[in-house]
Amino acid sequence: EISTRDWSSDVCSSDLLLQKMLSQQGYNLLETCDGEDALRVFTRHRDSIHLVVTDVVMPNMSGTELVRNLRVLCPETKVLYVSGHPEKATELGSELGPNADLLYKPFKREALLVKVRNLLDES
Repeated sequence: EISTRDWSSDVCSSDLLLQKMLSQQGYNLLETCDGEDALRVFTRHRDSIHLVVTDVVMPNMSGTELVRNLRVLCPETKVLYVSGHPEKATELGSELGPNADLLYKPFKREALLVKVRNLLDES
């Protein structure tokens, strides 16, 4: 069961289906158009963001570059990377681990929800 008190930030997702899947489960989303916009939004709302969902490949700033910048502001930021480009996702390397996971596109709704819940439940 997913509680509506949990906050998720869907950073830089142009994926309307992903946004719909999360919002239908009671997650509140902050949507942005690219990595630079995501950094601005995170800076303004970081106290209410419990998870960042970002594509690995985005305009203006990659997902990994975005997360490095976010973690300067808030080192414990939890991140779910989403990628439809397996060859680009291999660049993540050490970016994965505690507080970070990867989900390959295409994915099933249940796979997304399990990854989000697992990251939010990590202490």
